[in-house]
Amino acid sequence: MGNTTSIIFVLLLIPTALQHMQSQQFKEREVLSGAEPVVSYGLDSTDNWWAITEAFTERFRLIVNGDETDVFQFMQEPVFSPDGLYWVTFAINENSWELLSNAGDEFLLYNRVEELQFSQDSRIITFVGFEAEEGWLVRYVIKDGDDGYPFLTLLERFPISAKVGKSFISQRGDRMAYIGQRGSGKSVTVNNKEGPLYDEIVPMGFWHDGAFLFAGQLGNSWTIYRDDEAISASFENIPEVAINEYGTAAAFIGMYEGGGYGILISDQDEDPVYSRRYDNVFNLALHPSEAVYAFKAKRFNAFFAVLGNVQYSAENNSGKLFFTYDGSELIFLDCDIVNCYMNVNGKRFDLSADFSVDKKFAVAPGTETFGFVTGLTLVVRKYKGNEIYAGSLVDEISPPRYNWRQQRYEALGKINQRLYMISCTL
Repeated sequence: MGNTTSIIFVLLLIPTALQHMQSQQFKEREVLSGAEPVVSYGLDSTDNWWAITEAFTERFRLIVNGDETDVFQFMQEPVFSPDGLYWVTFAINENSWELLSNAGDEFLLYNRVEELQFSQDSRIITFVGFEAEEGWLVRYVIKDGDDGYPFLTLLERFPISAKVGKSFISQRGDRMAYIGQRGSGKSVTVNNKEGPLYDEIVPMGFWHDGAFLFAGQLGNSWTIYRDDEAISASFENIPEVAINEYGTAAAFIGMYEGGGYGILISDQDEDPVYSRRYDNVFNLALHPSEAVYAFKAKRFNAFFAVLGNVQYSAENNSGKLFFTYDGSELIFLDCDIVNCYMNVNGKRFDLSADFSVDKKFAVAPGTETFGFVTGLTLVVRKYKGNEIYAGSLVDEISPPRYNWRQQRYEALGKINQRLYMISCTL
């Protein structure tokens, strides 16, 4: 088997072994009966499932965990809060936009809306709305009513001008930012206060204290800024940036004079912390909560996965690095001229079957297993040996997730117009 970034996966299942796993650990539960045609469906990153159905001709409803909305002319896929307790979406009724959520509904006097998002504390909802060509950053808050039920309240909105890319919201939801095009330059605007002009800007996001971090270019130099204060040295290029959802750690790649560094920013250190120098640095990954980062690197024709100051051997066609949801494992898929393998915290586990390094998969940390879908079913396999197990076959299936609250792998499967939650408990 040669080196390739597109490797065909072949799966052979022995029926008796499959039946044993199904009876012991796999379960299929019908969550939608098929009374209405299913238009789209999916899972969030916590414990929720959703579906949009066509109740009547060109009339749609949203179903979240079995709870149904009214019928609308248009229904957008929902966005879920980080804690999984709330959802929000846009819908059109009688040619007017509405903001729908399980915390209440609001009629919107905009002719176009986009970019729904929650704050990290799950209490603030923001979006971009347009009245004719005039744009606004809009902020709602979820409050608890005296009757015990939540409700939505409009907090404020700020005008936007020539916005480029997505908008940003701080962890507490009290600050909103966007990048604006200003002639040949760009600027950062936070809560309607515009900053200085740069030739180019790559946004990172909000720090936990409300400051906005970004990479700014002036002439041939790139620098990391905290609001308008430079907090790093200058580089020829900053191709990748990252910040965690809590705004407590950030990282970036800085390239200079034919080489590059991985660089970490946190409150633990007064100045940014640099890695050793490499010929090339790419595929940046940041720990979900701690000041820990990783990246891929090349030095003297050798490739590495770098975790802090520790190097692990890698190949040229490695998959992207990522941390598990709890940050306990750094994982990537790789293939050499002999085998494909899973690398977990620097430890190699050969895979007996060929596997695309770009395939989407889920990992239950500490179990030495991972889950993926074949297009027909949910599959769980162990890092070691040839143990590969699968659930029942379906017509279609969603990408997999590891539901850490229920401690099981899950995917939504569709047979005709029925939806099934396929799960594997370890």
